[in-house]
Amino acid sequence: MSQIYAILAAAAVFVVAVAAQAAELRDASTIDRDVVVLGDLVEGLTADQAAIAIARAPEPGRTAEVPGTWVARVARAYGVDVPLASANAVSRVTRASNQVDFSGIEALLIAQLRPQLGPGEVVVDMPGIDRVIHLPTSVAPTVGLTDIHLEPTTGQFSATVVAPADAAPAEQVRIAIHGTARAIVEVPVLARPLETDEVIGVNDLAWVEIDSARVPTGVAHTPAELTGMAVRRPLPAGDMVLLSDLEPPVVVARGSGVMITYTSGPLTILMRGRALQDGAIGSVVRVANSDSGRTVDAVVSGPGSVEANASAFVIN
Repeated sequence: MSQIYAILAAAAVFVVAVAAQAAELRDASTIDRDVVVLGDLVEGLTADQAAIAIARAPEPGRTAEVPGTWVARVARAYGVDVPLASANAVSRVTRASNQVDFSGIEALLIAQLRPQLGPGEVVVDMPGIDRVIHLPTSVAPTVGLTDIHLEPTTGQFSATVVAPADAAPAEQVRIAIHGTARAIVEVPVLARPLETDEVIGVNDLAWVEIDSARVPTGVAHTPAELTGMAVRRPLPAGDMVLLSDLEPPVVVARGSGVMITYTSGPLTILMRGRALQDGAIGSVVRVANSDSGRTVDAVVSGPGSVEANASAFVIN
């Protein structure tokens, strides 16, 4: 019987020795919870021993270096012997996180500022956000903008970046940003100087990019508004053109011969006449009927052509 007890005692010592040899300080571990358990720092433990909470976890994204001597002392309190390779041994615990990505802030800012900046390509100039924000893995790393203010005359803006975007303000990280924003538009300008009454052609136009805030009210924005129009005054090259400086070109000159047309149903009558006024297409001018000598109003329909009503054909 004494031999049996001796064997059992030896076996118990052997088991304890194996358990002690199995426990070993971990070099590093990554966790995803608020507390550090013994199993995060020591390997080779039973499930119950490994689940023992011993410290508060570092903040998301942070790493804590735990001295091996402290780990060994805590483990010993729970009946676990942790041999150390050296007195300077440490175990590193990293808290997993969702890192906030700020790369989409510029696009978000442009979308918010566009209604105030008007049409055109919005260009933003601002310092990059060099701060790193880690959120718990249970929180989506979304970003938003609040407190946006734009000074229209200078283009300077300020705003606050918040993360996560949909959290309560007290739970958000807030970062102040500032910079400048402007809308760039392309506008047509004159490629050469024009004199009074000159007609603008397609080759007379060039394009420039300009801050939309610097485009005066009433400026022509498309070639359709310019080509085929005459200028009311001399205009230099490189200038934007005001619509008020344009007028339809004269296609019927005062004193010139015109063909007067009268149409009534299937009947069309053509007669010669003389213009008594300058006229552009669509304008009403006085013309003299060469056959009757009668003066009538007619609408300019093209170069040297006008359309009149029946009174133009009354012959005395």
